[in-house]
Amino acid sequence: DTNSPIKGAVVTVNGTKLKPATTDAKGHCSASPVPPGMHTITVKAPGFPNPVTSAPQEFIKGKPTYFTINITDFQLPQAPKTVNTGSTQNA
Repeated sequence: DTNSPIKGAVVTVNGTKLKPATTDAKGHCSASPVPPGMHTITVKAPGFPNPVTSAPQEFIKGKPTYFTINITDFQLPQAPKTVNTGSTQNA
C-alpha cells in the first residue's frame, strides 16, 4: 500500500558511531544519542533493491528530532510504492 510503514527497515545515521536501528511494525525506530549537527539518514528497506539517503537533517542536543523518509522505487515488478519508514530521535 502507498504510504505504508515498513517493518524491518535498517536505518543508519551517517557520520556517527551509532549502530543501525531497525524499524518496528509501525515503521518507527530510534537512535540515541545522536551527536549534534547535520547528518544524513540511510534506509535499506526489505523488498527494495536500493537504499535511500535523506537530505541532511539537523540534530540539536537535548531536542528530539522526528522525520519521515518516503521511499519510491520504480524498479519493483509491481506498481511503485511510497512508504513511511518512521523516525529517529536524539537525546
